Amino acid sequence: MAELQRRRVPLIGLHEALELYGEPGWPPRRGVRPARSEKMVWQDFEDAIRWLDRALDREEVLRGLLSLLILAVDADSGSIQLLNHSTKELYIAYAEGLSDHTIRSSRRRLGEGVSGRVALSQEGEVIQGQPTVLTERDRSDIESAVCVPLLDGPHVLGVASVSRDHGSNSFSEGDLAIVTRMAQRITPVLSKLLEIQSYHERALIDDLEKGLDRLLQMELSFEASLGMTRDLLEDLSGAETCQLLLLGSQEGLGLRVMRGKEQGGAPAVSRDVDSHAGILGQVLLTNEVVILEERVRPAGIAHSRHYSTLYLPLGSPTSFAVIVTEFEGLAALSHFQRNLSQVRSVVAMRLGTLLGREESRFRMRRLQDIAEELAHIAGMPASLHSEAVCRAYMKCVGARCVAVWTAGKEDASAMTVSEDEDEEKWKLVASGFRSGLSPEDEIRERGKFPDAKSAQNWIAVGRAKGPLLVAFDHLRRTVLDGDSFTEDDLDAASMFLTFVQPEAEEGEVREGTEGTVLQGTTSSPASDSFTTNRLLLREALERELERAQRYHFAFSLTCFQLGLSGVPDEFHSSLQSLVEEAARGTDCVLFIGPGRFAVLAPEEARGQRRLARRYRRLLQQFLEEEMQRGDLEIHMGDARYPHDADTADELLLQAQKSLPSPPD
Repeated sequence: MAELQRRRVPLIGLHEALELYGEPGWPPRRGVRPARSEKMVWQDFEDAIRWLDRALDREEVLRGLLSLLILAVDADSGSIQLLNHSTKELYIAYAEGLSDHTIRSSRRRLGEGVSGRVALSQEGEVIQGQPTVLTERDRSDIESAVCVPLLDGPHVLGVASVSRDHGSNSFSEGDLAIVTRMAQRITPVLSKLLEIQSYHERALIDDLEKGLDRLLQMELSFEASLGMTRDLLEDLSGAETCQLLLLGSQEGLGLRVMRGKEQGGAPAVSRDVDSHAGILGQVLLTNEVVILEERVRPAGIAHSRHYSTLYLPLGSPTSFAVIVTEFEGLAALSHFQRNLSQVRSVVAMRLGTLLGREESRFRMRRLQDIAEELAHIAGMPASLHSEAVCRAYMKCVGARCVAVWTAGKEDASAMTVSEDEDEEKWKLVASGFRSGLSPEDEIRERGKFPDAKSAQNWIAVGRAKGPLLVAFDHLRRTVLDGDSFTEDDLDAASMFLTFVQPEAEEGEVREGTEGTVLQGTTSSPASDSFTTNRLLLREALERELERAQRYHFAFSLTCFQLGLSGVPDEFHSSLQSLVEEAARGTDCVLFIGPGRFAVLAPEEARGQRRLARRYRRLLQQFLEEEMQRGDLEIHMGDARYPHDADTADELLLQAQKSLPSPPD
């Protein structure tokens, strides 16, 4: 402008220039913006949202930063490695020109290889030519490479490297200077990204914890809880699909919880899980995370899609569940994979609580049913015991057919079948099955029936000549139930069988268990309900101990003793009814003597004192109302697993050692 003025060139103003050379109606009046269509407004809005989304996406930011480095020095490939401060290892956060296997498997400690050496020394390097025997290189196929540290002040964030795999052009010191200067500009952006990413990762764990905790507090059915757990994992992980595999503790069977619902509203499940076969068997054998990669090209699609399936076992050292998630691409999987250790601990604890509660609730209900049935059978004449045992066992365990032999006869002396089956058919099946048993050995077996057309599975407890209990076809009644009999069913059969006495053949004399002579005896050794309940308590305690060890739980056993003597039987019956009604659904309450009962409470190791106070107040109020006195002494003993003891015998001894001897 000064030169034009010196040469005396005439100058004109803005408005004059617009009048001479501008378009009609331009410029617009001050304060009036040009009209924009609604489509243009929404297009700008969507562009801004996409830009923000990319800015917060770790994969997108790393891709952009690495692309700038590769273009700046005309490289063929490159990578950005970040430092895991907990393990002191460098891992590839993003790479161009490297295989997925290399990206996943590459791990370098500080000082190892070129990248580890650069991170430790905090000085960039230029690598030329093929490596010699004395040099250590991350990749031997690189012709030339530049590796520089990414420094946030004195702290190392990682390293950035670019390489040329082909051609004669090698990197120079000038290329090193360019990459170093660019790395210095990249580092502040990367530092902010990692800070945002850490908040994002913590939010994932927080959301997972809060969601699962809310789920445990909700009054939902077990099936609905499993479905919501799977849905929550799929939503927060960013996976395309998610499946929850629950592994049975017996015979390696399991349950698969999938997306969707059945007709009744329950989550879609299947029982096609074999934990001994395929990749699942490998996962459970090593208890380690496994990632399978697959490229699929759907029909009519030009490009193939990259899918990664992640198997995450829960529970250590023995897994009780496996999360199977399928991701499309590496971005979502990488984000989820960085948090696997925290995800594993959070989900294992909550899911274990959910499974443990359901198993405890079901087992406690069944033990209560068995106790009631055994008490009912004990009050019957001995001649009715066999038929009563058949019906009670079928009700408590869930079997299609139960047969009992009291002597060495071919036909069942008592048999119960379901209403929709042919009794004669089952008698033939049972008699044919019994004829193949060895008459001498004690029998405690279960298995699959050789002829699947007749029955699916069987259980047998006793002796072939009697007494012997045989049951066929287990009927599944809960989601966690398998399709065959379990060890618990064998133990229950042994308890019921104590009510069935062997019939003496004509002229035969049998010796009793305590040296007495039994000839056609009809008395039952388990007629005392307290004796039966003590057996049930031992059984419940052993099963709860197994469950606590499987799910890493704690539980408590509390015993109460009331100083009662000379009171009518009606008082004991009222007391027993009151205590049983006041028990929670997961508690196992059994009267093991006159005025003495035990409370087995899963997950109540910390709240044992609160539970004991609740029962003490209940008993005190009952004594005041029923006996018009509240000065009777209430004794209490307790034991906690694993704080006080870790075996069933020690827990029973600890819980009862402070109680007085039971009255006669």
